[in-house]
Amino acid sequence: MLAKSDEDAVVRKLKTEGLVESEIRDEIAAIKRQKNLPLPHFSSLVISSWDEYQKRFWIFVLILLLPLSVNIPFYFLPQDADLLYSLLNVYEIFGLSTLVFVLFLACIYFIFTVVASQLSRLAIYSVIFLPNTASARKAYREALPKLAGYVWISVLSAIIIIGSLALFIIPAIIFSVWFSFSGFVYFNEDARGQDALAKSREIVRGYAWQIFLLFLLFGISAFLVYIVLTSGLEAILSLVFQGRDLSIITLDIMPTAFGLLIVPLFLIFSKRIYEHILYVKENISLASIQGNKKMIRNSALAGWVLVVFSGIFLSYFIYSGYRFLLGEKITTRNIDTFTIRVPLEKYKRANASYPENLRALIPDYADKLPATFREEENFSYTVIGDGVNYEICVSYEEDEKECFTGSENGS
Repeated sequence: MLAKSDEDAVVRKLKTEGLVESEIRDEIAAIKRQKNLPLPHFSSLVISSWDEYQKRFWIFVLILLLPLSVNIPFYFLPQDADLLYSLLNVYEIFGLSTLVFVLFLACIYFIFTVVASQLSRLAIYSVIFLPNTASARKAYREALPKLAGYVWISVLSAIIIIGSLALFIIPAIIFSVWFSFSGFVYFNEDARGQDALAKSREIVRGYAWQIFLLFLLFGISAFLVYIVLTSGLEAILSLVFQGRDLSIITLDIMPTAFGLLIVPLFLIFSKRIYEHILYVKENISLASIQGNKKMIRNSALAGWVLVVFSGIFLSYFIYSGYRFLLGEKITTRNIDTFTIRVPLEKYKRANASYPENLRALIPDYADKLPATFREEENFSYTVIGDGVNYEICVSYEEDEKECFTGSENGS
């Protein structure tokens, strides 16, 4: 194996053997052309990457404040089924136009978080590729002009990887490894779009399995470190804030913060692999890159087709879920309209008239009101004829109402 640090030693050894400069260059080039020249050992990559990471740690922290602050509002949003119920309530209470507006704002927020993430990653590239980048502000100034091109490379690679999922997970992993250096190629060599992806593919050629295993080892190591650190922090927080709900911190903020802080270390780790391969390969042929571009175009087309079909399927899934939740709510309201009649009749038997409002039923005639009758926008209750009868109207979908009176209940 010939790494950068070893070249001087090799040159000195060849000189002692009496070789002239031209012969030494030929020997060095021959060593570099050896097939399957291995990458540096995982431990040496981690140690050298950690040394660089430590030196610039606080710059990385300041850079990562942007994506971290952008993600914080997400922790306070409803999750999973609660989110669907919340959207359903928005539609029922405020109407379709308000729901569309809420979804539009959600899309804007999602796009903003993606852009913030991409911009912060470019700022990290500025720090690790440009030695004179000594502050987060300067890193972001260097990154901003390159944002549009980097986002396009990210979109293009994501589309291709999504398209490869049609052939299950293995092709997606392969494409992910192939394109793992596309960001470096774009930032360091100013290759754009398909050129960056094609050049990354050619850099990886012959090293794909080694790169995959190095990335896998890094991921496993990072996960183990995360488990140890977060377990210790959770224990400390539990002692300091006894009895308090810390789920937002332990389940949301801590994983995100650790995930963000590990990104610069991983990028430095990846950059060292990238630079080592470039050093070994030196010149990458234009013909091989052009062949890769054809493969990329075909894969991108398949990806776009899969994305369109996935979008259609997802829309149908969301609509089906909405109709299910709506039906569940309507069923609940139907049950509640029958349940409320019992305490109403008890009240009438005891007081010779129906109550002025449903809250008068608590606590003597009902422990609590059924869910439908806890929010006034769901129903209206009217006493008829000095309390001899009543009318309840329950709101359903699309401003439809269903009304019933005490006489309809057999009173």
